[in-house]
Amino acid sequence: MAETTLRDARSEAEPLGHRRVLWEILRELSDVREAREDPDEASRLRAEAGRVVLEIAGTIDDEPLRTGFLARPELEAVLAAG
Repeated sequence: MAETTLRDARSEAEPLGHRRVLWEILRELSDVREAREDPDEASRLRAEAGRVVLEIAGTIDDEPLRTGFLARPELEAVLAAG
């Protein structure tokens, strides 16, 4: 089951501080919850992914690099949710 695999991946990524993969896991989990007609949980997961993305962006000192990172199309939904 996809959700179980994603939740297991999240459980491994969080304690190790793997934010780069964590936001993607959270985004995918939100898609799964959306497909299962759980919009509240989907929205919460997207918002959490957005917070992780902003944490990552906060560590990028180079302005053009940070701007480019935040402009990635796959970040649009999670940043809108945050």
